[in-house]
Amino acid sequence: MQMRIGWINTLTFAGLLGLTLTVAEAGNASSINASTTAVAQSSTTTGPASDSMRQELDQLKRQMQAIQDRIQELEKPPAEKPAAEPGRAIPQPEQPPPAALSPAYGNILPGVRLGGYGSFRFEGSSLKDVSDTFTYRRLVLSVDANIAERLRSGIEIELERFTQLELERTTSPSNGGLGVEQAVGGSDDSELSVEQAWLEYELEPWLRFQGGMVLVPMGRFNLHHDDNLWDLPRRSLIDTGIPALPIKAAWSEVGMGFVGDIPAGPGTLSYHLYAMNGATLDTELETIAQTRTGDHNVIAMEAKLQPVRGTANIDLKNGKAFAGRVAYNLIPDYELGLSGYYGRYTPQFLSSQPVWAFGVDGKATFGGLEVQA
Repeated sequence: MQMRIGWINTLTFAGLLGLTLTVAEAGNASSINASTTAVAQSSTTTGPASDSMRQELDQLKRQMQAIQDRIQELEKPPAEKPAAEPGRAIPQPEQPPPAALSPAYGNILPGVRLGGYGSFRFEGSSLKDVSDTFTYRRLVLSVDANIAERLRSGIEIELERFTQLELERTTSPSNGGLGVEQAVGGSDDSELSVEQAWLEYELEPWLRFQGGMVLVPMGRFNLHHDDNLWDLPRRSLIDTGIPALPIKAAWSEVGMGFVGDIPAGPGTLSYHLYAMNGATLDTELETIAQTRTGDHNVIAMEAKLQPVRGTANIDLKNGKAFAGRVAYNLIPDYELGLSGYYGRYTPQFLSSQPVWAFGVDGKATFGGLEVQA
């Protein structure tokens, strides 16, 4: 570091007696090493004034000496680090331990929403063959998770009048062979069902790919069938009493397709388009046991063929079903939708028989009155 000291102008102090004291000027030093001297000339005048000036000169000398010492200290080259001995590592300063990595699920849980609802009723009837009763109609558990920026998942499981399911099986020797006893027990008219289990990826804000166990977009009610979305304790007669759909709501199938919402004027145009296994012809075996007086007990078995929701296993038919719904929404008051379904339901080894459905649905709100069809 280089510094230069310019000329120090001559300082002239006038004493009380008119005598002059002069501080000698320091030469124009080219570097810090140049010597700086201060020569004070004074008369032999004595007295209080000369003593005061002498003290000021001494103080000035000390300040200049301190400045010179500081400059010399700054000019010194930095001390070199000692060379490491051969075979000996230079000790490094201790680094703080890295922060513990959070588990992967720690980044997912903030985007996970758990939900569910239950439907409990008390039903009274004046009919002789129908008793007053409490019923726990259904319990639904749901999970909605934002797995990544554009990746989302939804799961919905329903337990309908379900309280228990027991299976007992025993294998034992019998007459030189094996005997197997099996007993299945459970609550009356109950069901355990996976209604939805899908994965959705957003390609564009108006285009989302969805695959898995999805709700068939056949009518508005099938997409919004959950009891907590309705004010009435019972579902509509269209769902429970009239075969308007091939399968009663909630009707879900394994498939994939596209869903989205497109801004259109003052409202939004929403759509659902899927290809899926579709409804299939299945056999339901019903066992009837009757007890009679004496030793004449009766066991009967009945088989019923009817269309049911498609399998989640290997499909028995090559043809797939297609379903879609397009709706225009003037949120939140009005909605008008068109939906359709077409697909083969008979197995591959039978003649091809299709099932199709077409629907028109809508919603209108007038103040506190809401009308749906």
